[in-house]
This record gives sequence, C-alpha cells and structure tokens, in this order.
Amino acid sequence: MKKTTCALLAGALLALGACSANDKNNASGQNNAGLNTEQRSAIDNGLKQTSVKVPASMLQNKQMNAMFTEAEKRGAITSTRNADGSLTYSMNKTQRQELMRGLENTIAQNAANLKNNKNFGFVKDVTYNKSFSQFTITVDRAAYQNSVKSFPTAGLGMSGMLHQLYKGVTPGNNKVTVQLKDADTQQVFDTIVYPDDLKQK
Repeated sequence: MKKTTCALLAGALLALGACSANDKNNASGQNNAGLNTEQRSAIDNGLKQTSVKVPASMLQNKQMNAMFTEAEKRGAITSTRNADGSLTYSMNKTQRQELMRGLENTIAQNAANLKNNKNFGFVKDVTYNKSFSQFTITVDRAAYQNSVKSFPTAGLGMSGMLHQLYKGVTPGNNKVTVQLKDADTQQVFDTIVYPDDLKQK
C-alpha cells in the first residue's frame, strides 16, 4: 500500500505542473481582460506564494523524496534545503489548494482500497476524522492476529501527515494515530502513531 500511496501522491503533485502553466498565463494579464476588480483580486490572491516545510524524517523514504524531486523538475513546486535536512517547498495558493484536494482524494481512495483488499479480508471498516489525524481500522481480531501477511498502515499515516503539513500544521506536530479496533467488542487493541513508527523502522 505504501507504493500505491506514493504513486497517488505523486500524481497529485505532478498535476500541479499544468496548474502552474495556467497560473503563469493568468499572471501575464492577457487573460484578465474584462474582469472586474473582485475577479482580479481573486486571481492575484491565488498567485501569492506560500510555503510548506517537509521534515527530514519524511524525506528519508526514497519514494517520497523522488516524488517531490520529480514535481520540482516539472515546475510544480520549488524547494530550498534547510540545514536540518528538511525541505521548504514553495508554491502559490491555487496550487496548494489543488494539492490539498488531491491529497484528500488519495486518502479516501487508500481507505477504500484497504477495506476492499481481498488480501486483508479481516478488515471490516476504515474510518477517519476530518483533519486526517486519526484513522480507525475495524478488524476481525482473531483473523488479523492469525494472518501472516504484513498489514500496511504506513500509507494512511504518511498521507495524513502530508495533508496536515499542507494545511499549516507545524512540522513535528503533524502526528497521525492509526487505531486497530476489534469488530466484536468495539475495543481498540492496538495504536500506531506516525511519524514515531517511521523513526523506529
């Protein structure tokens, strides 16, 4: 699931290339003819630059690092490497809003894929809160504990962490909790907190 997550997030980032090109055309003023003051103001606000700092711990993931590098090559974002190993990515507000929507769609798709994955038939439901800071995976506990397959939760954790960063949560505070809940008793029997879990692996 981690590979699928990175692929979907990469798609969301690379799609910003087209958005960037459109923004440049709008910025030239040629496409603004006939617009009233309010419409011009909306375009100007959308073109204002904003930045997002991605911690070094998240960039240690090779796929995640490659995803941002490719997005930068295509002109979707620009970056500055900081002394602590983190990267500060810059984009305009319109691009940031587009990315947020892409991330939200990615998270919803990941949750649905996990619930419907035949390899994890013990999964009964996957829910999450509005801020994507907490996910609850309801499972058949006995089947889950007897399964020899590695159960992927990092995809949800990484997606939620990125979403929080782009929403303005301070790096280090963008934690995501993944709970495993027994379908029979409705009790949470295991909790994984990201990025703490990533640091341990």
